Amino acid sequence: TNAFQKLTAMINDPETYPVFETVEESAVLQVTGVTPNISPWGRPQDFPLGVKMAAFFVDNLNALEDPRRPIIQTGAQDLDNNPIGYKGIPSAYAGPESQFEFNASTLNRAQVENPMQIFLMTYAEVEFIKAEMAQRGYTTNAQEHYEAGVTAAITQLGATTTEAYFDNPVAAYDGSLEQILLQKYYALYFVDYQQWFEFRRTGLPELPTTEAMLNDAMMPSRFFYPSDVQISNQANYQQALELLGGADSINTKVWWDNN
Repeated sequence: TNAFQKLTAMINDPETYPVFETVEESAVLQVTGVTPNISPWGRPQDFPLGVKMAAFFVDNLNALEDPRRPIIQTGAQDLDNNPIGYKGIPSAYAGPESQFEFNASTLNRAQVENPMQIFLMTYAEVEFIKAEMAQRGYTTNAQEHYEAGVTAAITQLGATTTEAYFDNPVAAYDGSLEQILLQKYYALYFVDYQQWFEFRRTGLPELPTTEAMLNDAMMPSRFFYPSDVQISNQANYQQALELLGGADSINTKVWWDNN
């Protein structure tokens, strides 16, 4: 609650707390492809290797008729190599891969080829923060900030959108936090661990689970401590474990995680 109050004060005082107001102002590392400023993916051909898009991720974009689809992923094909649009497979499916009688969409390797962008903090994220604050009743104009956030998220990936995008009932603002955070989930694609942080903070979007998932289908709450810390900093590592309840567990919630 205190964080929401501080954010409210910042949003209502833009002269003291200026924030990004355009996509161009976003904090983005521009990778030129000129040494040493080159893609961290030394072998872009490995980026999609052994990867299939998740049905949840793809199905939402299909329902939105989202222009980011060809930028993020390749098209799927039937077993005769005929295109069948964009199609993913369930996360952590049970049984053999042969059960899927099609070749699912995979990651588009062009995303990690030189030149490329590495997103740090974007204007889209700022607008979704404002949209959430308005939806929760701390500020106003939730729909305006929601639509600005969606438009910015699409623009930052190099796609374009029009007002007609929001004519789609799936995309039109419905007043819910769930919708704001689903679109924020896509806006945070390729932004470090931010999607995970948002999920831990809010429990949204509601991700599908299966019986085949490890960890009883629970999203991890934290990382393990690195092995080098465990070995070379044993005393402080043990002290940290005591603060965590005695175990270095991925399910131990950090101090701010109330979900």
